[in-house]
Amino acid sequence: MASPEDIILNEIDKQMDVVVDRIFSRSQENLLRPHVKVFKDGTSKDVITTDTSNLLKTANVNRKFLEKTITYPAPYASDVEKGNAGKVVTERELESWVRRKVLKNQGTKAQIRRTTRNIAKSLRERGQAADPYLQPAIDFIEGDFNRTRGEFK
Repeated sequence: MASPEDIILNEIDKQMDVVVDRIFSRSQENLLRPHVKVFKDGTSKDVITTDTSNLLKTANVNRKFLEKTITYPAPYASDVEKGNAGKVVTERELESWVRRKVLKNQGTKAQIRRTTRNIAKSLRERGQAADPYLQPAIDFIEGDFNRTRGEFK
């Protein structure tokens, strides 16, 4: 028979699963929502959704007893979440993304090269605006928890 301490710890672990699942789901929804992206230089643009392929597909929750971790392992995940002040990205790193996402596999080699060069230059000079998805999810769930006086419904 389980001790009272084990029963309590098992219940805490179960509630941690509930919380992390809600944060994870909300972060995924945040990646798909329309929004305005504001750049470091003050310019902005409407964004239908964040480029979500790798972020959505590779995201996961690592679960251990009393330890839960939401992971977005895409190499650019931190730049999307926090932005950056200017980053050197090689054209080679961008080329397949430009071909697939920007030109929808329709561009000529010259168009791909030109578009890739322009995006690399923009990232270097302007940086990448933060487009947070995880921290707003944490904030929302924390607010929800506070509104319900410490109980998730």
